[in-house]
Amino acid sequence: MANDNKIFDFGEKLGDSVKDRNFGVRTMPQKERWQHMNRAYDSFMDLANALGFSPSSIAMGGRLAICFGSRGHGGKATAHYEPGRNVINLTRKYGAGSLAHEWFHALDYSLGGDAATKDCQG
Repeated sequence: MANDNKIFDFGEKLGDSVKDRNFGVRTMPQKERWQHMNRAYDSFMDLANALGFSPSSIAMGGRLAICFGSRGHGGKATAHYEPGRNVINLTRKYGAGSLAHEWFHALDYSLGGDAATKDCQG
């Protein structure tokens, strides 16, 4: 894949601030993992640029994790945010283009603090 050095940029610019990166072990071939990481890197950098944030701050101070095709259950969602774990999951086939939408769910939850936590727990 062209421009694989983005992966190293991801680790250097975002990796220390993204608390975890995870892939569907049985469902995602290694080549696709690189592609998803490259797309996520581009999306994070575009989002940081659009919001005027530094690349390292886009991961919310190391509290945000990102998963690719590893936390869904075959439903119709292209991506989802898990507030209890502070994880964005992008589906293997249809998650591209959903990162900013899910990131704003994370921001909304983060700004809501305890009130959001109680609401999400029922």
